[in-house]
Amino acid sequence: MAVGFITGIREFLNRAEAFAHDRRGRMAVLREVDALPADERACILEEAGMGYDEFVNAMMTPFVSEDLNARALQSVGVDPSEFRTHHIDWSREMQRRCMTCAVRSRCRRDLAADVFGLQYRHYCANAESLSEIVAGMAPRAQAVRPGASA
Repeated sequence: MAVGFITGIREFLNRAEAFAHDRRGRMAVLREVDALPADERACILEEAGMGYDEFVNAMMTPFVSEDLNARALQSVGVDPSEFRTHHIDWSREMQRRCMTCAVRSRCRRDLAADVFGLQYRHYCANAESLSEIVAGMAPRAQAVRPGASA
């Protein structure tokens, strides 16, 4: 009984430490981007396909710096680097959706438990894209499909 309690406390403290470390990193990135000249900041955010407000909101999301999109692609058997090379715009749009997703914590848990490939269809903002990729449609699909909601 006491061992389970101590283990639970240890896990809680580890998560709290990871959260604090992540928050410090996110705030450092936000300060760094804010320190850029406005035109350079706009150019960088445009390349990422994000507006400034969307970027600030994303930086408020815990663990946003983790590339969950790459891990999601790997979990369904796709090489993220190869996918990005062949589908730049599609990959960028998927990354943007992932960064601004409201259920990143569930995604992190499913990826850590190695069940993402079985569960993503129920909640992932990129579910439609991932399903197309898994079905082998990626080579025939356009880089970004306007109006596609995932």
